[in-house]
Amino acid sequence: MTTSTYKLYKMVPMLIVMGTIFFLSHKTGDEIQLPAFAYSDLVAHMLIYALLAGALLYAWSTRFKIYQPVKVVCYTVMFCLLYGISDEFHQSFVPGRYVSAMDVAADTVGAIIICSGWWVYSKKSFIYKSLR
Repeated sequence: MTTSTYKLYKMVPMLIVMGTIFFLSHKTGDEIQLPAFAYSDLVAHMLIYALLAGALLYAWSTRFKIYQPVKVVCYTVMFCLLYGISDEFHQSFVPGRYVSAMDVAADTVGAIIICSGWWVYSKKSFIYKSLR
C-alpha cells in the first residue's frame, strides 16, 4: 500500500460521519425520533460532531499532529463549525426542519471537547515519550 493510498484510507471514517450527518439532516422533522429528555437534540449534535472531530483528528498526518498541534486543533474545530453551518443551511430546505444557531454552537462545543481531550492526551504522551 502506498503512502497516498494510506492517507486516503485514513479519511474514510471522516467521510462516513459526514455522510451520516448529511443523511440525518435530510430527514423531515416527523422522521426523527429523539430521546424524551430536555435538550436531547443539542446533545445529539454535540455527540455526532465530537465523532466528526475525532475522525478528522485521525485523518491528519502524524507529522502534522506532532509539529503543528495548535493548527490541528484550530483547523479541526473550524472544519466542524463550517460543516455545521452548511448542515443547517441544508436543513433549511428540508420540510419540518429549521435553522438553529444553538445547533451550530452544540456542534462546535462537541468538536472543542474532543480536541481538548486530544490536546491533553497528546501532550501527556509527548512528555512521557521524551522522559523514556
